[in-house]
Amino acid sequence: MEKLLKIQLTGCSGVGKTTLSKWLSEELRIKFISGSYSDLVPQTKNEKHSDMITKDPKIIYQQDYQVMNLRHKQLAFEDRFITDRSYVDSIAYLINKLSVHIRQCDIESFIGNCEALLSLECTHLIFIPFSLKFLNNWDIEDNNKRILNGYYQFQISQLIYGILDIMGYRKLPYRSFLVGAEVGKIQVRGNDISVLILDELDFEKRKQIVKRFISL
Repeated sequence: MEKLLKIQLTGCSGVGKTTLSKWLSEELRIKFISGSYSDLVPQTKNEKHSDMITKDPKIIYQQDYQVMNLRHKQLAFEDRFITDRSYVDSIAYLINKLSVHIRQCDIESFIGNCEALLSLECTHLIFIPFSLKFLNNWDIEDNNKRILNGYYQFQISQLIYGILDIMGYRKLPYRSFLVGAEVGKIQVRGNDISVLILDELDFEKRKQIVKRFISL
């Protein structure tokens, strides 16, 4: 029986999640599933990110729930896949967009739903943070939609670190990885999820690290 591989990538836009996901899909011969917001909600395809985050809060909340449910429909019956987005992204962006507009209990309800789906639909979580290393050395590709201000992407990354902490992230003492990576675990609804924090700029080194991580 083949090993369950439900791999989700998380991180802000423009850090190379899709490129790495497509490479890993070919390397492992598993299905690539796009988790892009604009692919899931086609009416937003031509909207700039800066416009999407300044809409009426009720519309944002409805669309974020829609994206969460559409991700679930994509992933629910798959046993071996990789997707370039994660329910962790969904939480981070909702907090970023709506924490000053909606009640804390509404955010916690959304987090609870995302956690439930993550526990069922993720065995491996790969987080590419927009760290200080990226802030000084990484050019965000302009696709005419992204926010190109590195400090915005840095802020999203800090939110994701915080969400992992809320989920009980613990670092594991693996020594076999190259510099620029950290391996840990979170336990969500009783299920262990392996976590790789991939703070590495070079794509070839990323590939080596990810292959070791998946083989654990």
